[in-house]
Amino acid sequence: MVEMPKRPRQHVLEDEARAAFAGLILPLGWVVRSVDDKDYGVDDEVEIFHEDQATGLKFYVQSKGTDKPESTVTMRLTHTQQNYFHSLDLPVLLARYHSVTKRTYVQWFHRFDPYPRAVSKTIRFSSDSELNPLTAAELRTEVEAFRVWHRGTMRWPVRLRVAATGSHTARDLELAVYEIVGSNRVLVVTKQPLGPPDQPTLEATIDSDTVRVAATIASHTTDGPPAWTDTVSSAVVGRRIVLGAALVLGTIGFGDKAAPLLEAYLCAAPFNVDLAEQAGNYFSDANRADCALRVAQHWLDRASTADELAPAILTLHSACVSLGRAEMGQLTAAGAMQKDLAEKSLTLKTSDHEMVAASAFLAAARCHFRKTGDWTSADGYFTRAVELDPSIAHQGDILAEVAGAAHEAGDYIRAGQLYSTAIELRPGDIRLLARRADSLLQQGRLTDAATQFRQYFERMTGPPETIWLLKSEIAGFLLRTGMKDGVRDTEAADRVLADRRISETPHQTRRRCLRAAGHDPLHSAAWAELGRGDLDIEEPRRAAAPLTIAALGDRRPEPWAVATATAVRAGAETLATWLAALGAYDFGEDFHLELRGFVAQASDASVIVEFAEGVDQDNGWVRRGE
Repeated sequence: MVEMPKRPRQHVLEDEARAAFAGLILPLGWVVRSVDDKDYGVDDEVEIFHEDQATGLKFYVQSKGTDKPESTVTMRLTHTQQNYFHSLDLPVLLARYHSVTKRTYVQWFHRFDPYPRAVSKTIRFSSDSELNPLTAAELRTEVEAFRVWHRGTMRWPVRLRVAATGSHTARDLELAVYEIVGSNRVLVVTKQPLGPPDQPTLEATIDSDTVRVAATIASHTTDGPPAWTDTVSSAVVGRRIVLGAALVLGTIGFGDKAAPLLEAYLCAAPFNVDLAEQAGNYFSDANRADCALRVAQHWLDRASTADELAPAILTLHSACVSLGRAEMGQLTAAGAMQKDLAEKSLTLKTSDHEMVAASAFLAAARCHFRKTGDWTSADGYFTRAVELDPSIAHQGDILAEVAGAAHEAGDYIRAGQLYSTAIELRPGDIRLLARRADSLLQQGRLTDAATQFRQYFERMTGPPETIWLLKSEIAGFLLRTGMKDGVRDTEAADRVLADRRISETPHQTRRRCLRAAGHDPLHSAAWAELGRGDLDIEEPRRAAAPLTIAALGDRRPEPWAVATATAVRAGAETLATWLAALGAYDFGEDFHLELRGFVAQASDASVIVEFAEGVDQDNGWVRRGE
């Protein structure tokens, strides 16, 4: 039989993903149309019908499938895709098909991130986002809201119309609102008449027993029970208007605008635990930890009794949960506030003050865990937390977290010790075995690392993570090349590597690099020079392993692309696949560009081109049909 081209799995998987999505949508009577133009990230257009009548409601769908067995379902968007989705007039539904379970998970792009990013971003789909007949029908509600609030030009600030009865005048209440919102008054103006129905307009109606703030799309809220009268001061009524406006804006999807109004209200009103919890959710969902931190600082500064610390504790918790590594300044502020909270709790002798202080010191440590290069402060706060609450030292999950921070900071001995204790406390968590093996490898304890990796693989019930497969192979390679167990001496390795003769043969270069690696088995520069030398003499089989070790200690995409291409040329398909998976995950399109760029330097470019095209298809970097 004549051999013919085989259809790539990625193309088959793409069709499966689109068919699975359509199978859930078509029973609703909706129409799914393929986008026939070149694929820039949108696969289908869906038109919503109601009882066979057109509604004019439409949305786009970006479908991707995966064969990966991992339980966590993700989708990666490049910054150019994000910019493109933001430019579209219709909402974009991201659909991720998991071929292993035959399930489809969805998430609205505009709910994921309201602002374009300068870098690629990975979206994680929870089990709650699975598409089924019930959740499919709910898609219409989101499309209707999107159309109302995104048609035409959205002009901030929000229009606020105030109508009053009793002793309050509209002007009194307007002035009270402005006094409360302070520097945030640009977010709310009073203007009559109401604007067009597609403009953000809020109407506050005040009578003798309640305040109602309603949006033009009928979202509304009533602040509290009707327990106050028109004899209450304008300041109190004004606070309720600000709160109502904030809650409405948050309800209809403008949490970033609601957050500063909530901040203004919380800093002007008495503490209410239920409202503080709700505000914390808004701050977190809208990525406005800055607002939460200012509120927490306000309550922390004014606290003169143990009970008055409660709001600071609650709001600081909400802020710290939402903070990521990108907000370095806010992490610093949160860590400092947690430290102040701990010390103030000890001074004011709160109920269970040692437990409260220990919790705050632990939270301060967590803030510093996420700050690169601040391991010393983090470990100091953790130690104080353990002194106040010794039970922390017997909680395996906390010890594993601290061990991870120590490992990332380069304190591999401390990380290994903490992982050992965490393993004793949580023997069923086999992930800790791999992490401890990694800490042993980073210490230069190659034999122990190889043994620990074997124990991890023996206990795995599913496929192990790629990074552990790669590091285990590296430990085995180092032992096979004669590397000895011992403490890594990077400075000695640097001196040996720098002792280059003016005229040095390839054999002498190889011996010098291996001597340097003898002092530090994971010395990236030594292995990189050794691997590059082997490439210069067209020895990709010998260069693949050294360049892999060099890439592992380098946080740039270029060494990973070089190692991947070299593994391809060496015929080490498994190694190349591992490196490509990790490089694509860590560096995204930058890895793709480096790998493509290496083709021009290779004598056997066609092999690398074929492999690179497969990587592109696996990661969605190739337009369908090209």
